[in-house]
Amino acid sequence: ASRVAFPDYDLDEDDLGGILSWIPPMDIAYTTHYMIYLAGDDVGFNRSNFGEIVLGTENMLVPTDTTLSPFSHFLVYTASSLVEQTSP
Repeated sequence: ASRVAFPDYDLDEDDLGGILSWIPPMDIAYTTHYMIYLAGDDVGFNRSNFGEIVLGTENMLVPTDTTLSPFSHFLVYTASSLVEQTSP
């Protein structure tokens, strides 16, 4: 996935809330779903599973008052029934 975007509408400094969105890859032949993570950087340091979304959906609700700390990035990985992509 590319162009991951998250406009944060939660006004609290260390909380999140809004819609996470992304552009699907051009080749989705074996993709079955997306894995969403919060991470400490853009390559997945200290990542934590945030959710799983079925193929065909390119956004995810991040509930108001979701705690940000100690994370700074959302990562979206494509996945198949066999394996998850190795980099976001």
